[in-house]
Amino acid sequence: MQYYHNLRFSDSNISYQISDCPLKKQNEMTYAFEIIENLTSLKFYSTNKNEEISVTCENKNKITEEGFFIAGKADRRILLLRGIFM
Repeated sequence: MQYYHNLRFSDSNISYQISDCPLKKQNEMTYAFEIIENLTSLKFYSTNKNEEISVTCENKNKITEEGFFIAGKADRRILLLRGIFM
């Protein structure tokens, strides 16, 4: 799910880490990254630290005090909103 229109990464090589997930879910996520690689110019690689995408599996939903479901979280230090992309 994309929360910001025209959200971009600063580089086409994107790191990720999958944690606290059963092996089946880890394999599904790795396969999903492969599908995206085959359809785009993006390349994904697994890392153990300083990842750009964090994938975790939890059995419970996180709900804010206002009653909103937390679907994802971005590091706002690296979020860059720029104008129209060409």
